[in-house]
Amino acid sequence: MNFKKLLGLLIFCFSNLVFAQEYPVRPIQMIVQFPPGTTTDAVAREVGDELAKELGQQIVVINRAGAGGVIGVSAIASSKPDGYTIGTVNMPTLTIIPHLQQVPYDPLKAFTHLGVIGPYDYGVFVNANSPWKTFAELVEFGRKNPNKLSFGTLGAGTTNQLTMDKIGNDLGIKWNFIPYKGDNESVLALLGEQVQVINASGAATMPQVKAGKLRMLVSTGARRWNALPDVPTL
Repeated sequence: MNFKKLLGLLIFCFSNLVFAQEYPVRPIQMIVQFPPGTTTDAVAREVGDELAKELGQQIVVINRAGAGGVIGVSAIASSKPDGYTIGTVNMPTLTIIPHLQQVPYDPLKAFTHLGVIGPYDYGVFVNANSPWKTFAELVEFGRKNPNKLSFGTLGAGTTNQLTMDKIGNDLGIKWNFIPYKGDNESVLALLGEQVQVINASGAATMPQVKAGKLRMLVSTGARRWNALPDVPTL
């Protein structure tokens, strides 16, 4: 991640928020729409630390998780537009979820976009104790055993959930969706065998993969992961 470019963009945007006085004159709160320990939370805290150094004010991270990110994004939208509340926004809360349910914000008008941090890598994972060594084996089991598999992802309407729904529809798998507030929660559920499959980020899963507790079956992105080059893509 190139923090110099990102910080330059953010600081340029901040400088245009307040003209009447020097900015900032007090701490800035950063609302994160997922729980502590998630990829978004970790990246937000790193960005916040760098911004604090550049701006000379504390960046206070506030986690407002739930509803696939809608709770936190709603809090950003309803905040006073004075430059002292910023936050992270995941694309589904702007592009998908407003078409599936009523949300208390206008995705086109409620926000001033300061910068793009970057995409995350996601993949399909199973417990290392499971019998499925490959994605094909999981698909075969799912086809032969309708509703015997449950998958966990972020909340309804997120890219993770829609990806798994598409996999099921395209490959003839009937499985059950279990929503979680963040990838870290779905990882714990998989480790505890509360679900059989998850679609989660590398940041949330790689420590458990390296520890031999989780197995990645396939990348849902367009490329293989550098950390797991032998795992295929969809």
